[in-house]
Amino acid sequence: MLAVLLIGGIGGLLVQPELTGAWGVLIALVLVGGFLPLAPAVMLGGAAFVTAVPFLLVRQSEAQLGGELFLLMALLPFAPVWLAAARAQQVRATRLHMLLSLPQVRAAMDVSEWSLLPRPRAIDRRLAGLENSGGQHTAILLRLRFLRLAEARDLLGDAQLQQSVLALADELRLLLRAGDLLAEDLSSQGALYVLAFHNPQAEESLTAILRRLAPALERTGLEHSLSYARYPESGRRLHEVAWQPVELPS
Repeated sequence: MLAVLLIGGIGGLLVQPELTGAWGVLIALVLVGGFLPLAPAVMLGGAAFVTAVPFLLVRQSEAQLGGELFLLMALLPFAPVWLAAARAQQVRATRLHMLLSLPQVRAAMDVSEWSLLPRPRAIDRRLAGLENSGGQHTAILLRLRFLRLAEARDLLGDAQLQQSVLALADELRLLLRAGDLLAEDLSSQGALYVLAFHNPQAEESLTAILRRLAPALERTGLEHSLSYARYPESGRRLHEVAWQPVELPS
């Protein structure tokens, strides 16, 4: 609105004296549109144009209708709409920003549409929360990467492959402890991720976690490879951690 006032003031000094009134009406309609919803702004612009039509006919009959005046009058229907449309877009953007800031919506955005499992960024958000808490937290990250995923999809079909992955995820979830997190990224990485919290004073924590998850991993018919990383020693985000291969304990 400040820009409209600035343009209106400068324009009022530059336009011809006989156009000053029409220019002022145009700027006033633009400013009023900034306070109106879109539908009333359209109605106001239409009413202003209909009101100006007799004035245009009179000026035309007197051969005093110039191109400049006609252009200003032709812009009258659109004048209130400009700021009204910008205001409506700003309101929608503000509402969307407020909606996306809700914890429930952020959690829903972290869910895969394919499997309804959390996305890997849910793990990154959990790790970022650990850092912000200021405590000395450690965790083990496991990556279960499915081999020949395209061939499995062609052989089983997308629906059956989805059921196999979901069955494995359900078994893993039952074996994980409260606070652990399972995430899926089959679309780009072809992998399941596990964030498992352990006792940092126990040297065999990784072996204990693998032994707990081994029954579910051994029963799955999907060919896979397993690797692990330690948080925070191996990295603080999934995309930057240094993965190391690991085998299930016998």
